[in-house]
Amino acid sequence: MAWDGGINFVSHLTEFILWNRSIEFPREDMLETVVMEFQNCWIEARTSLSHDILSEYPSEIPSEMSRLGSTSIGSVTFDDIPFRISQLRCVILGMEKRYDKHDQGWSNGKRCHILFVKPKYARESCREYERAGIGFLDGTYISVKGVEGRIV
Repeated sequence: MAWDGGINFVSHLTEFILWNRSIEFPREDMLETVVMEFQNCWIEARTSLSHDILSEYPSEIPSEMSRLGSTSIGSVTFDDIPFRISQLRCVILGMEKRYDKHDQGWSNGKRCHILFVKPKYARESCREYERAGIGFLDGTYISVKGVEGRIV
């Protein structure tokens, strides 16, 4: 055995996350839901697959200084990289609940757990997407408008 002793499992986060109940699974290999766009943010590589999501867009300055004035608002880990990041969309899987000291209770937080998706086909009207990665993002950087989409 590789480990002597007991194993402690991480408790489920269901009590701290409001899961998106509008996601439907018409088939085992497909889900249907609203696909959203990003707004007022950009993605900067940390490693080949792991990236920071930053507020505001970089100015015309050298890349080593591009983070100046930007705040990290999320993170994404891509499944693989060969696609155009400008095509990325997202599906909100859940939103964290936060304890509000003033109201003495739980409220909706802004941190969203999201599935990053990319169009399956290169057509403008494409409503079929495929998984590109997983991560989290401050919900204020996700557009309130979305389109019905199918993730296969």
